[in-house]
Amino acid sequence: GRGPLVFDVASAAVGACFLHDAVVDSVRLASSAPQRAALKVECLRKMLVAYSRGRRRAVLLESLSPEGGRPRSASVCLGFTKAEAAALPGLMEANAYACALYRFYAFHVADPGAPRGAKRSYREMQAVCLALGDEEVVAQIREAADAAVGIDGSAE
Repeated sequence: GRGPLVFDVASAAVGACFLHDAVVDSVRLASSAPQRAALKVECLRKMLVAYSRGRRRAVLLESLSPEGGRPRSASVCLGFTKAEAAALPGLMEANAYACALYRFYAFHVADPGAPRGAKRSYREMQAVCLALGDEEVVAQIREAADAAVGIDGSAE
């Protein structure tokens, strides 16, 4: 089956395209909100371009006619689409919230005896949520996503 592939891209971006405060200060962590994570814009751009190129190739191969000729439809030749680009920031935010909530539940409710580091792991995603609430960060994501729309992979 097929699902919304862009959600997988959004999940990967949340996990790979943000810098988090690496300072482990238990007093600071316990007493203050985490700092906003920093978007690694170039990392996101490269990931989206690679995804668009790879997906276009995969879709083209899958869509070839049984005789091995032309694709059955020109519409299947798309890599990253405009609709996916538009949906990316919101899906990234949904993924970050889901991860934060899961980590909080898993290490505070389901396993109250979890190690201290595990109990604080939700804060990494909280920092990403804070970043995704910033209009400037969302604009950078939109710009990177829009730039990846329609990349055909033929000029590598």
